Amino acid sequence: MTTSPLRSAGRWLSRGDTVSVVSQTALTRVFLLLVNFATGVLIARFLGTTGRGELSALIILPPLMSSLFTFGLPSALLFYARTGESERKSLFTIAMALTAALSALMIVAGIAVVPHMLNHYDAETIRAAQWLLLLAPEIMLSYIIASFLQAAGRFGQFNQQRYLPAVVTLAGLIALKSIGMLTPLSAALSYLLPPLPVFVYTLWRMRDIIGISFVNARDVAKRLLRYGARACGIDILGTVAQQADQVLVVGLLSAASMGLYTVALSVSRVPNLIFNAMSDVIASKAIGMPPVEMTALVGRAARLTALGGAVFGILIAATLPFALPLFYGSEFGPAVIITDILLVEILASGISSILALSFLATGHPGIVTIVRGGSLLIVVPLLFVLIPHFALVGAACALLVSSASRVVAFALLYRSAVGTPAPSLILTRDDIRFVANRLRRRIAYVSA
Repeated sequence: MTTSPLRSAGRWLSRGDTVSVVSQTALTRVFLLLVNFATGVLIARFLGTTGRGELSALIILPPLMSSLFTFGLPSALLFYARTGESERKSLFTIAMALTAALSALMIVAGIAVVPHMLNHYDAETIRAAQWLLLLAPEIMLSYIIASFLQAAGRFGQFNQQRYLPAVVTLAGLIALKSIGMLTPLSAALSYLLPPLPVFVYTLWRMRDIIGISFVNARDVAKRLLRYGARACGIDILGTVAQQADQVLVVGLLSAASMGLYTVALSVSRVPNLIFNAMSDVIASKAIGMPPVEMTALVGRAARLTALGGAVFGILIAATLPFALPLFYGSEFGPAVIITDILLVEILASGISSILALSFLATGHPGIVTIVRGGSLLIVVPLLFVLIPHFALVGAACALLVSSASRVVAFALLYRSAVGTPAPSLILTRDDIRFVANRLRRRIAYVSA
C-alpha cells in the first residue's frame, strides 16, 4: 500500500529528530508570518498611518511589561525541567505560582508608567492603555507554558500556542471591519484577548504532563529564583533593548511616524522566523551536551540560519519599493529605507541569539545578561542622539549598531565561558553537504 506524499511529509515532520522539529517549527512560523502579514496589511489599510500608530501605543505595554517582570522564570523552568524530569510537575506548579504573583506587581507598575510614556496622547487613550494591562498576566503565564512544552519536547503544542492567537486576531479584525466597529481600541482587544482562550485550551491539552504538586516546593522555588535572578537580566535588558526604539518613537515622534516604523519593523522581522525556529529547538537540545558537540551544533545552526536569513532579506529588499506601497498603501512608501536598514539589523540580531544559546545551555545566563546590558548602553544613547536628528532612519541605525556589538561580544567571551573556541560564522563545505544529505533523505522519505 503506497502512502501519499502529503502523508509521508507529515509523518517525517512529526518524527521528533532535530531537523524534523526545526522544519516543523519553521513551517509554523511561515504560516504565522503569513497570518501576521495579512493582519498588518488589513490594519494599515483600515486605520492608516495615524490609526496604526495609535494601535501600537495601546498594545505596546502588555508584552513589554510582561517581558520585564518574568524574573527569568521561563529560562529557569526550561533549564531545570529539561535536566530533572522527575520534578517537572513541582517545577511547573511553582513557576506558575511565582509568575502569577509577579504579574500583579507588573500591572501596578504598568498603570503608573502609561501616563508618562503616552504623555502626548489624549486622556481616553491613556485610560484604555491602562485597562489593557489587565490582560498582560496571561502573556506572562504563556511564557511559562512555552518553556515547559519545549522542555517536554512537545513542539507540536508549542507551535500551536504560537499561531492560534494570530489566526483568531485576524478573524476578529475582519469581523469588526465588516460590522463597522474597527477602531484602534477594538483592534487592540482583537490582539490581546485571543491568547486567553488559547491559554486555557493549551493547559487542557497538557493535562497528561502537568499537575498541581508542591513536593519540595521551597527547594524548587529557591532553584528557580536563583537561576532566574541570573537570567532575568536577559529578559529585562533584551526587552528594553528591543523595545526602546519603539518606546522612544512613541514618545518623541508623531503617531503617523509610529505607524511607519511599526510597518517597517514587522516587514523586516520576516527573516527572524528562521532564527526563531532554530532557537526554539536548539535551546532545549543543547542543554547537557558536551561543550565541543554543543559548539558544533550551535555553530552550524548559526551559519545555516545566517545564510537563510540573508537570502530571505535580499529577496525582501528587492521587492520592497513596489510591494510595500502596493500592500500597505502609498502613504507607507517612506518606510522602505527604514526596512532596508532593519533587514541588516535582524541578521546580526539573529546570529547573536543563536550564539547566546551556548551560554544558556552551559549555565552561564549572567554572561548573556552582561552582553545584553552592554548592548543597551549602546542603543539607548544612540536612540536619544539619532532620533531627533534623523528620525526613523536614526532609530534603525541605532538598532543595527547595537545588534552587531552583541555578535562581537559573544564571540570574544565564548572560550572563557564555554571552554571551546567560538564557532566560525563562515559557511563550510560540510554545512552544504549536511543540508544536501538532509534534503536527499527527506525527499526519499516523502517519496517512499
